[in-house]
Amino acid sequence: MVTHAHEAPTGLLKRHKELILPMLDVVGLPHADEVEIVMVSENCTEIRPTERYVDGLALLRVDGEAVMAVIVEVQLRPDKDKLRTWPRYVGDVWDRYGVPTVLLVVTPDHRTASWASAPIDVGPAGTIEASVLSPDSMPVIDDAESYEGAEDYAVLAAFIHARGDHAPEILAALGDILARSPIEAAQSYAEDLFAVLPARARKIWEKIMTAAAHEYQTGLEYMFNSGKEEGRNEAAREIKTQALFVFLDARGLYVSDEVAERIRACDNVHILDHWIRKAATVTTAEALFD
Repeated sequence: MVTHAHEAPTGLLKRHKELILPMLDVVGLPHADEVEIVMVSENCTEIRPTERYVDGLALLRVDGEAVMAVIVEVQLRPDKDKLRTWPRYVGDVWDRYGVPTVLLVVTPDHRTASWASAPIDVGPAGTIEASVLSPDSMPVIDDAESYEGAEDYAVLAAFIHARGDHAPEILAALGDILARSPIEAAQSYAEDLFAVLPARARKIWEKIMTAAAHEYQTGLEYMFNSGKEEGRNEAAREIKTQALFVFLDARGLYVSDEVAERIRACDNVHILDHWIRKAATVTTAEALFD
């Protein structure tokens, strides 16, 4: 059954087709630097009795000529039927466009990544092997400044790492990135991510977004603080402060009134970043300040 958690990542790619290139970079697939990216019909069938659809299909073009096709499949769990359909997808796309064809599987699950990475034996003709974008290959984003202006990539990374131990710090960094983004874009990205997060990460994301929200209407609707630089900086500070409390709570560390007051009094986002990173390893909340 197709779920929102499956559809939302592909929707992100369709709205931000330029994501294809950094995705290829992460899995180590070479590509031309100056390319035109065209999202084409996901129907991998022309005149055939059964229609077959991929989640996303991108053509990379140089000077108007296709040089690579990228099939994107979002996979949340192993599915033995894909071991038959994926080779057909690759064959159909190759037949249609006649260019090197990449099967790129996107998954937030380690077990599914291991399963999808195994070569598919198609007999004497050889094997089909997917390139897999997963928590094992996707960099952990914990530094908002390095990814400012790359909100789409940061949202994708947050989706992929949402089930892991780094989820609180990644979501904190993403919240900071969105706090500095145009309000309409930030709201759209926040909704995209909210739809795909598992329960634990969604709870963290709600708390982070609530701290930055100017008005909270529904679980999917956020209006960020003033678009002025001062408002954005204040939103970033509030996001980091709330994220630190959420992270400490997730690790089961007691936060005294003195510690809480010191955290809330901090108006330096770089110090808050440092404390968030330390929160992953300290054994007491007081040790943040050592």
